[in-house]
Amino acid sequence: MKHNRVFAFVFVCMFLTLTRAGAQINTPVIPDYSDWAKSGPIEISVVLDGKDATILGEAYLYTDFQNLRRHVVRVFSDQKGDPWLTFYTEEIGERHPTGSVSTKEANFFIFKNVNGQWVFVREWLNMKNLNECVEFVKNTFKLEFRQ
Repeated sequence: MKHNRVFAFVFVCMFLTLTRAGAQINTPVIPDYSDWAKSGPIEISVVLDGKDATILGEAYLYTDFQNLRRHVVRVFSDQKGDPWLTFYTEEIGERHPTGSVSTKEANFFIFKNVNGQWVFVREWLNMKNLNECVEFVKNTFKLEFRQ
């Protein structure tokens, strides 16, 4: 009986270790965008915590024509000017017989700045419904972008 408890304890510990290691391996990270084309900063009108506000936004873009991928990192600063949220979009294209390229898949990731480090918050793989993402940002960060 004692051996069964020891075996069960060891099994549970191994399972937890492996699942944690797997979660760490699969956690999305923001690519290094320091050499990408940059636009901004621009002032963006938003509703923040139910009040009209202005935040700063910068966008970084990299297009990999050979692999038909486009990467966009949007960094938003809070009202004090400190980096706050990052939206990272990866678009995967497909080439048509006519030579044109269209987006086949779009993956969207949100990161939040915690003590100077970007921490993964949520992802939408092969995102089809932008409204779900908009609602998540509104409910989680009390942030709404003006149209």
